[in-house]
Amino acid sequence: MATLGINEMGSVIRKVRKERGLRLEDLADDNISPATISNLERGVPTVNPKKAIYLLNKLGIDVDQVPELLMEEKKRLKDMEFLIQLVQLKMEIGQLDEALSMLEQIDVEDKDPYSAVIHYLKGMCFRRKQKIEKAERSLYKGIQVASTKADKSNIEAACFAELSLCTYAYNDMERAISFTDSGIDAFVSDGDHQYIWFALHANKAIYLERLGRVAESMKIVEDIWPSFDKIDNINVFLTFYWLRSELLGRLQLYEDSLRYAIEGLDIARRNQHFSSIATLSTVSGSVYAKIKDFEKAKHYFDVALSCKDHITGRQLTTIYIQLSRLYKEQGKVEDALANAEKAVQNGDKHNDAPRLMEALFVMGDLHFDNKKKNEAIGFYERAWDIARNFSNKEKEYKALFSLAKCWHNVDEKEFHKYMYNMYQVQEQINRLGKEEGDFFDETE
Repeated sequence: MATLGINEMGSVIRKVRKERGLRLEDLADDNISPATISNLERGVPTVNPKKAIYLLNKLGIDVDQVPELLMEEKKRLKDMEFLIQLVQLKMEIGQLDEALSMLEQIDVEDKDPYSAVIHYLKGMCFRRKQKIEKAERSLYKGIQVASTKADKSNIEAACFAELSLCTYAYNDMERAISFTDSGIDAFVSDGDHQYIWFALHANKAIYLERLGRVAESMKIVEDIWPSFDKIDNINVFLTFYWLRSELLGRLQLYEDSLRYAIEGLDIARRNQHFSSIATLSTVSGSVYAKIKDFEKAKHYFDVALSCKDHITGRQLTTIYIQLSRLYKEQGKVEDALANAEKAVQNGDKHNDAPRLMEALFVMGDLHFDNKKKNEAIGFYERAWDIARNFSNKEKEYKALFSLAKCWHNVDEKEFHKYMYNMYQVQEQINRLGKEEGDFFDETE
């Protein structure tokens, strides 16, 4: 009996034992111990094949029945594979309740080959339904089950990727980065679902970008780019195009930023990938606004807004922010304020701390420029509160500087208070190992 036969035989023995409600101890005797039965069921290759024959006889299974039982198990696994594919299709077309209902009806034990996958899919469904606590419970269970299997499915890495998205949903970027690092560590390089490797790196680059750590984010993009053609997932593929164009724009490399944005837009258009059309159009519009080509900028923002039914609320906040900046550059104060207000409302609605902070800065700057310092102070103070709550020292420093600017030559006591707080934040940044001035990486 070959090693593979031991593995398959163990699967049949376990299936029959479970169906009959027997424990390992119920089958054990002087000739075979519970530990040996467990090893046999798990396909441990060192088990003596005669033990498998003995156990089959004890269960009343003729050796001639084994091929039929194996075929039944293969059919069950094939049916399970079909069901999982159907669940994934329903998830992608937005039928999350139906997908969850199907998953809840699947009764498998932890040792089942598809157990970890089912927990992973449940977690993904719950996350998409914004039921984060349930999502996290399913994903932790998926990790627990997957970590006990020596397979190449990469489901453990996929669960960590989903957990990072859960923590991203409530703006804990540092923890999100930690989960992506755990996913990268768990990834099996010659395993299945290679796109997960790229998805983990794309997610980490996004979290770093949200924290204003542009150089670190760009390094990830640059490291991945040589193997870019191996990405077979359109979402991940276009995310890297967005990241590259966005980060180049932050670094004021506008020509390169536009080149990648337009190249990515062509791919997104041909694949009717509306989410990427929106994000890449927003990047293009932002770059054109910065180089004072306002007409082209407005056209790209109009394209981005036309995709509003296909994008997340967080993406919409960015569009409103950039439109506000465009109108400010054009001197259209009322239009700038209207879009900044939409950005703040949308950031609030979707609990998007990074974009909400940026929207608050835009509102504060608009009021400050229009000599309405009291109104500006309210927006800057709120941005400061959010920055402190999420330990974003770069944004905290920016908020303090803006507040000090408001109080300068108005109330010297308040001015010096914020200047002192700026000094304290700079000291904290230095203690974290940052070079003085690194916090200016993000350039809108």
